[in-house]
This record gives sequence, C-alpha cells and structure tokens, in this order.
Amino acid sequence: MTVRRTWVIVVVALLLIAVVGVVAWRWHSANNAFALQYYYTSETVFQRISVDRVRLTHTYFEDTSGRCAQWMAQMPCWTKEELRTREAALSRAEVEALIGLLRELGWMRLDSAYAPSGQRNYPHVLSVQLGKDRRDIIYQSYPDAPPMPEPFARILDHLSGLMAAKFGKP
Repeated sequence: MTVRRTWVIVVVALLLIAVVGVVAWRWHSANNAFALQYYYTSETVFQRISVDRVRLTHTYFEDTSGRCAQWMAQMPCWTKEELRTREAALSRAEVEALIGLLRELGWMRLDSAYAPSGQRNYPHVLSVQLGKDRRDIIYQSYPDAPPMPEPFARILDHLSGLMAAKFGKP
C-alpha cells in the first residue's frame, strides 16, 4: 500500500468517525433534552424561572420604590425595563434531582389545568420538556381558588431552594 493510499484511508476513517459522533450527539441531545419554565405575572408581580439543561435563569420585578404596594389599576405597575435577570450554572446533581422530582411526581401525566376557567384569574404556567415529551400545566389562582396542587407546589419549592442556593434573596 502506498503512503498516499494509507493517508486517504486514514482521512476517510476520521471523517466517518466525526459523522457518527455528530449523529450520536444529536440523537443523545434530542432524547435527553431538559427544559423547564415557570411563568407568573400580575399587576404587581413578574416572575419567570427557566432551567435549560444546566443554566438557571430568573427574571423578576422587585418593587424597590414601593409604588406597587397600593396599586389598583388593571395593568402592570412594572415595565419591561424594570425587570431584572440573573443566571447561574446548575450542577449535574442539581439537574438530576430536579428531573428525579418531576418523574417522582408523575409530571408528564398530570392534568393540564387546575382551577375553573371563566373567571378572572392569574395563571401560573409551568412547562417541562423531558426528552421529546413536553407538558404545560396551568394553575389558575384567584381569591377563592383551591390550593395549588401539591406537585406544582413541590416543583416551585424545589426551584425556590435552587434560587436561594444560587442567588440568595432577590
């Protein structure tokens, strides 16, 4: 075998290995995708908590001036410019604990909405993607609403614990 032919075989083999690696990585990424987003807003509150694989992002409004304390208007007292965002990396163990809790709670099999619609309410939306499966669940709060479902509350408690560990208080 000539040097040139050996060189061509090596290059072709390396290209095949690279292609197989990219295909395997994409398949693994699609089947192991994890994302979570909690969103809640009202006239005086804005909160979005996102976990995208290993990144925790918290966007919120903090009423540092106190102007929202007596807010009565049927519109937000906050503006987009007043929202704050903070980010932190999650460890593999933290992500696995969150995924484990979601699985323990049977998140992907829960009802998609809690509390009756048809009246003024404030929806809490929690969306989860595990692999190729996605589940959006809405809890509609209002003054006489039933309590938040336990699985929803447990996920929010877990997220609050992660945020306290990563960010301290807002």
